[in-house]
Order: sequence, then C-alpha cells, then structure tokens
Amino acid sequence: MIIILVNEVLHTVGNSTFYKTYDTVRDLYGIHSNAAGTFLEPSFLHIFSYKEGRFVVVDQLEQYYAIDLKGKRLELTGKEEAEWKMIIIKSSTCNCMRTRSTHTCTYCCGDGTINNTFGMKLLSKFF
Repeated sequence: MIIILVNEVLHTVGNSTFYKTYDTVRDLYGIHSNAAGTFLEPSFLHIFSYKEGRFVVVDQLEQYYAIDLKGKRLELTGKEEAEWKMIIIKSSTCNCMRTRSTHTCTYCCGDGTINNTFGMKLLSKFF
C-alpha cells in the first residue's frame, strides 16, 4: 500500500506541494504532488527535500543522483555526491502523529515514526 506522508513536505511552488510517499510493502519512497498526482513512483531508498532546483534521490542500487521538477535525471558531481552521502538520513514522521492515532497505527507500530531502512543501514556502519 502506498501512503502519502502528509508530514513530509519536500517542496512547495505556487499551488503545488510535493509530498514524500511510502510503499509499505516494498519499503520504498516516491513523490506525490497535490496538483498533478504521482510525480515519482515509490522506487527509491530515500528522497531528500528539494534544494537548488532538484530533488536528490538514492536508488535501489544505492546510487545518488538528482531529479528536477520535470522528472529529468541529473548526475551529481563527485564532490556533490560525497556531500550528500555525509547527510544522516532520518526516519519519516507517520501520518498518525497528525491525527493522534498512534496507538492504532499499523504503519509505524504506534511510535509515530516510519524507520528508513537504508538510513539505519548507513548508521549501523558507525555503531
């Protein structure tokens, strides 16, 4: 099941708001726009917020690259990629936090957080 993470706003421009989506079965992320619907299907390990004219994503092969608002893939320089790889990937805030229904939530097991498996994998290298 794919859910729109309403607490995870990645970008706002004009009347469009871009939200992170989460596929609960495949444990992957995508992007949904309130104005245009699905922008990117959930096929990424992580999606960073929109900066400098692009979303930086991590694909299933753990490759970092950027995607612009037209959906076009943009390669990162070696320095840019290294900088993005240094950022700690945080877990997502579950929708149940907004409705205060954490005790009955099946997506986050009641703790209000959807753990990012890839982020946890990266952190485990240090601890």
